[in-house]
Amino acid sequence: MEEEARLRMAEDAKKILEEALQRAAQEAQQGGGGEGGGEAPGSRTPAPRGGATRARGADPSQGGGATERGGTKAQRGQQRLKEEQQRRKEEQQRQRKEEEEKKAQEERERLRVKAEAEKTRKLEAERKREETRKRRETEKKEKEERDREALRKRRDDERRQREEREREAKEKEERETEEREGGTGTGGASST
Repeated sequence: MEEEARLRMAEDAKKILEEALQRAAQEAQQGGGGEGGGEAPGSRTPAPRGGATRARGADPSQGGGATERGGTKAQRGQQRLKEEQQRRKEEQQRQRKEEEEKKAQEERERLRVKAEAEKTRKLEAERKREETRKRRETEKKEKEERDREALRKRRDDERRQREEREREAKEKEERETEEREGGTGTGGASST
């Protein structure tokens, strides 16, 4: 929409400039017609030779004064043309400035969005790293606890097995001792 508005403004300025040029050209032609203004007012009879010069110098209200009036019109036309050109130049400068400001604003907005996205990305990455760190830490603690429990169980099993072997060895030794003592006592009684 803004692009269409700028195009319309440019077209309007172009038309205004063309109209101003046409008016200036017409006024210049009309003013130039006063160069041969030797005719007396209200008469088509040519003035005497050199009369135009005298009329211009003597009385601006006579035919020769048309050059002065025509010249003023031409000057006004040229002045309007200059003003129109200046106005168009200023309008173009204003449009360029607005366009540059718009582009600068768009660039600032793009950079802001990019920076915001980068900030969000970094925060998300940091959050994921923290979650991973905590999960690994938890897994490590759980593994250490499992390892400690396995070690404790293994030691308990080893202790029970050792106690069982010691108990069995003691019982065996006691039985063997009883058997030896019993055998000796029986033999002694028989001999007696």
